[in-house]
Amino acid sequence: MGIEKLTERIIKEAEAEREKIKKEYEEKIARLKLEIEEEKEKLRQKEKEALAKEITKERKRILAEKRIEQKKEILRHQWTMIKRIEQLVKERFRQEIGNYYELIKEIGKKFTQPDNTLFFSPKDLPSVKDQFPNAKSNEKLSDGIIIENEKGRKEIHISLEAALEVLKEEILLEFKKYF
Repeated sequence: MGIEKLTERIIKEAEAEREKIKKEYEEKIARLKLEIEEEKEKLRQKEKEALAKEITKERKRILAEKRIEQKKEILRHQWTMIKRIEQLVKERFRQEIGNYYELIKEIGKKFTQPDNTLFFSPKDLPSVKDQFPNAKSNEKLSDGIIIENEKGRKEIHISLEAALEVLKEEILLEFKKYF
């Protein structure tokens, strides 16, 4: 019977050792599973943060594009208004100045020196050519007169375009107050 007891005792000790080892491995496995879950959660959190940053960045980009488009649209409307005002001023200019050709002839006569060059609009040139045979046409003018010295420097620039440039700047300054 001694062998049976010894065998039983060895078996019990082996089972106790097996249970101890099993328990240690189960604890290690549980810790590893916990660490893996914690790591997964950290990764999920990082992905959420990165995605949130990307979404915020995209929203800001879209808003900036919309603001730029709105500003462009406002500028288009402003220039349309300026062009319309310019057109109205040009239409009314000749209506309001009944003796327009006499006016530009008088300006040319009064301020021209012998070595000056006179420029008129293509539309006006035929009406003043008899008084100023050396006058030239300037496609950029719709009305008025430009007098240049021999060096090509403008001495006098009395034209609707010059007046409208000043007017455009004033209008733009007014627009900036509101937009």
